[in-house]
Amino acid sequence: MRLGVTKRDGTAPKISVTAATTRVRLYQESDVASVDLRGIGVAKKLAIFETGQHDAIAWTGLDELAALPALTNLTLCVDEGTDLSPLGHAAMLAHLSLYVHGRTTWSASWLGRLRTLESLSLSFAGGKPLVDLGELPPSVRSLSLSGVGNAVLDVPPFESFNATDCDALRALEVDGSKLAYLHVMQCRALERLDVLHVGASLENVHLTGLDALRELDLPRLASGGALKRFTLVNHGVASVDVTPLMGLASLVHVSIDGKNAPFFDRSCAIKSPALRALNDAGRLEPQ
Repeated sequence: MRLGVTKRDGTAPKISVTAATTRVRLYQESDVASVDLRGIGVAKKLAIFETGQHDAIAWTGLDELAALPALTNLTLCVDEGTDLSPLGHAAMLAHLSLYVHGRTTWSASWLGRLRTLESLSLSFAGGKPLVDLGELPPSVRSLSLSGVGNAVLDVPPFESFNATDCDALRALEVDGSKLAYLHVMQCRALERLDVLHVGASLENVHLTGLDALRELDLPRLASGGALKRFTLVNHGVASVDVTPLMGLASLVHVSIDGKNAPFFDRSCAIKSPALRALNDAGRLEPQ
C-alpha cells in the first residue's frame, strides 16, 4: 500500500507499507506538504511512525494510524488545521512527539485517553497556546514543552521535565518527588523557579538562558544527595554559593558562569571522587 505523500512542489515520493512493515520514517523526505494515511491499516505490525521535518504538514487518516494495534512511537509535525483527537484511540502508544504550527489555542483532552503514554513532547511554532497539564494521563513519566504561552506552570511529579523557549513563562513550580532530570532553557522571562519535595532521584539539573532569574535555591536542588551534573549558564543570579555541592559524592560535572561565578580550579573545595570536570565562564578544568 502506497502512502499519499505530497511535497510542496507537487511531487509524490513513493513510500509504501506492507503487512510486514514495522517502522516508517519520513526523514529522507523534506518539504512535505501533506500525508494521506488512509489504507495504512494493512500495516498491523507498524510500531514506529516518525516525520523528520519541522515544517507544518496536513494529515488525513490519523484515525487509521491510531487504530494500529502495535503503534508505540509517534512523531508528527502538524499544521493548524489537523484534528489530532483521533490519536486518543492509540491503545499502545508510549512515546508521542508533536511539532504544532500556527495554533494560538490548544485543547488536548484526548491525551487523557492515552493510558499507556510514558513520554510526551509538545513543541509549538507560530503561536503560543496555553497548555493544561491536568489533561495528561497519570502514566506520563517524561514531559518536554517548547513554545508554550503559559506565564505560570505548576508541574506535577515527572521523572523528567524539559521547558525550552517558553518566552512568556515567569514562574515555574516543579514537584521534584520523582524528578531525575530537570532542563529549563531559553526561558528568558522566568523570574521564579521552585523545585519542591526533591528526592534522591534528582541527578541532572541544566539551567541556561534564564536572564530574569535572580535567585536559585541550590541547597534544595542538592538536598537529595544524588546530583551528578549541574549547569547554570547565561542567567541573572547575582551570586552562586556552591557550598551545597561540596559534599556530593556522585557529582561528575559542574558548569556555572556569570560575573560573580566562583572560580573552579584544581584546588576547588568540591571533593567528589567522581568529579571529572569543572567549568567556569567557558574554562574547563579536568580533575
